[in-house]
Amino acid sequence: MMQPSGGQEYAGNGVYINPYTGEILRKEIHAEIQTPTREILNWIGYIHFGTFAGHLSQVLWIVLGLTPGLLFITGMLM
Repeated sequence: MMQPSGGQEYAGNGVYINPYTGEILRKEIHAEIQTPTREILNWIGYIHFGTFAGHLSQVLWIVLGLTPGLLFITGMLM
């Protein structure tokens, strides 16, 4: 049985099972160990999709995402 991932969608947990015998070879339960690196990796998805501060950050991410295209068009017009 896997441990809960602490509310994270993917905590990097894994179980390695021998396909022929069904024996559990190794368990990796990363949700119990919170290192600074693991904390950064947990935040990558929130930062990528802009969901770290609710709708405000999503709107900000949309504006920031459209900015390079807008700068390209205004640069061509100049």
